[in-house]
Amino acid sequence: MKRYLSNAIILIICFFLYLSLPFTSFAAVLNVAPGEYQTIQAAIGAALDGDTVLVADGTYTGEGNKNLDFKGKAIIVRSENGASATIIDCEGEGRGFFSDCPI
Repeated sequence: MKRYLSNAIILIICFFLYLSLPFTSFAAVLNVAPGEYQTIQAAIGAALDGDTVLVADGTYTGEGNKNLDFKGKAIIVRSENGASATIIDCEGEGRGFFSDCPI
């Protein structure tokens, strides 16, 4: 009787673990030009908490590449090959990023 009870408990635990799998998410990398997204803000908009927005080398100007807002998301925005290889040029208007951080 104990063996059947143990197997039943294991089966129930496995069932609940199986049900939780579709809700498990994995961090994604969203590539900005020439990848999936043409602007940095478009990639930030599509990102979910834990994701990384990877910005390719180059100079980024215009709408969608300045006044960038994370919208409270816990994401990483980083340059593919470092700060010296990627430039956000605000062309004298606005700023690179807005921060929701209270620091």
